[in-house]
Amino acid sequence: MKKSFWLTLAVLQGALILLLAGLLMRAGPLPRLAAESDEHRPAAPGAASGTSGGVVHLDEVVQRASALRVARTEGWSADAVSVTFGQVLPALALTEARQRLQQARADREQAELGVRRADLEATRLQRLWEEGGNVAHRLVDQSALDLDQAKLRLHAAQAQGEGVATAIRADWGDALLHALDAPDGGALAEVLAGRQSLVLLTEGGQTRASLCIAEHPEICTTARRLAPAPQAESASAAPSWFWLAPSASLRSGMRVALHTHPGIHDQHATGLRVPESAVVWHAGQAWVFVPRDATHFERRAVSLGVAVPGGWFVAARPEALPMVVVQGAQLLLSEESKGQIRNENGD
Repeated sequence: MKKSFWLTLAVLQGALILLLAGLLMRAGPLPRLAAESDEHRPAAPGAASGTSGGVVHLDEVVQRASALRVARTEGWSADAVSVTFGQVLPALALTEARQRLQQARADREQAELGVRRADLEATRLQRLWEEGGNVAHRLVDQSALDLDQAKLRLHAAQAQGEGVATAIRADWGDALLHALDAPDGGALAEVLAGRQSLVLLTEGGQTRASLCIAEHPEICTTARRLAPAPQAESASAAPSWFWLAPSASLRSGMRVALHTHPGIHDQHATGLRVPESAVVWHAGQAWVFVPRDATHFERRAVSLGVAVPGGWFVAARPEALPMVVVQGAQLLLSEESKGQIRNENGD
């Protein structure tokens, strides 16, 4: 009887496995959502020249579920204006640097006061001893030792202060070091008070220019150049500068675009208008996703020009960038990153 029971159970398990296999074959393959390499895939005809990222595969079922949308770019003309991208720096770093300077100054002043007191005491005791006053010679010796120790503490405080200043100069430059060391904050007073923001840019030929938020080009303000910057802007190896702009619409870490006139007036350039929603940022570079076919999308680097209504001007021919993803570009970038992580892990 036991043998018959186990035989029946084995037959039922086999039937269940066959049933499941039949259902899976009818359903077909599941939708795929993965980042693929550019290798072994031909480039789309008329593709814009420039740097390309990975190619993302996205099934049409997933595209509909994610509301991904592709649109044709528009021809556009814009003023001949140079655009430089940069970022808003955190004010907290400046505040901490100022606190370090203030603490170093306080330590130095305290050490200087200690030297003056020790010197007065040593002089008083030495005079009493020389005049035959009622003072033990060991107290004279101890006062001289206390003075030497106070001088050592002063030298240490001075060296510490110089080290702090050197480190801040390396990060922020001489101009900002002097401002941070000033009692009222100098040229950085408005930044320390939160009314202005410090912006790092590679543009140093102008003194004033229009500054716009990269992801919201319709939001702009006026910026003014402050001083050369010893630190490099993340997206460029060119010399960089610190700029100041009202902080009402700016937040720490924001990507911004500075619009300057390169000495050419009343001239226009022709190109394309790329919708704002089509642009994604990665590694300090602006990118768009271009459809290769119904299910494959290539990440393409673009050089953004001036802000235009609803987007950015790009100096390119319409046939070079005919269509871009205008809804779902950030999803494609995320999926490409996930695919790279999976490939690195060997999954």
